[in-house]
Amino acid sequence: MGKKILIVDDEEVIIHLTSLILKKRGYEITSCTNAEEALSLVQKERPDLIILDYLLPGKNGLEFCQEVKSNTPTSHIPILITTGQKLNLEAEILQDKLLQPDHILSKPFDIDELLKIIEELLKRV
Repeated sequence: MGKKILIVDDEEVIIHLTSLILKKRGYEITSCTNAEEALSLVQKERPDLIILDYLLPGKNGLEFCQEVKSNTPTSHIPILITTGQKLNLEAEILQDKLLQPDHILSKPFDIDELLKIIEELLKRV
């Protein structure tokens, strides 16, 4: 059985296309469209990696990341934030590096680049 990846994005088409690509490479995929459901799935499913859209209904990606990373049972899970926004990382990301995402990828992203980042992040787990 492949590594478990949780995809969190409010755009169903992004979830669908990303899921198809990752399933073909042997990953087990769970997905949802909002941060509240994602937090529940993280607790229940314990994914090996989270691919997270920055702009979500309710919490943004950094708020979600802080919640996951500050919870001891889930703090080790790598989080890849995807965003179409130009983030001022210096201003946006907290001083506490332990609560930061493990990688940020701009949308639209190249599939090969996404796969490379996923592989690198999963090596750390």
